[in-house]
Amino acid sequence: MRDVFVATGVGEAEREAPEFIAGTRPGEFAYAPIRSIDRVTNEPRTEEELVEMEDDLRRLQESQAARAAQTRRMTLLPDPEPVIVEPLPDFDPAIEPARP
Repeated sequence: MRDVFVATGVGEAEREAPEFIAGTRPGEFAYAPIRSIDRVTNEPRTEEELVEMEDDLRRLQESQAARAAQTRRMTLLPDPEPVIVEPLPDFDPAIEPARP
């Protein structure tokens, strides 16, 4: 795409990198592995672990279902009555404030 812009006079041709940048770059870029895979941690789970995981998920599902039911019940309740606050008495500047 750059060649098209350069040929039409709109774009600028690719410039050579300055010497201090070109000198610090390696000849070829190679991908380094992110991490090694530890085969011990990637073993399949045992039957007991799977049963325990299923129990944990079932408990979590039941607690979330209970919270959802509670929320549904709360939305069906009527709106609460507004709180009525009596107005404060008028401020009388002639009254001295109480001092300890």
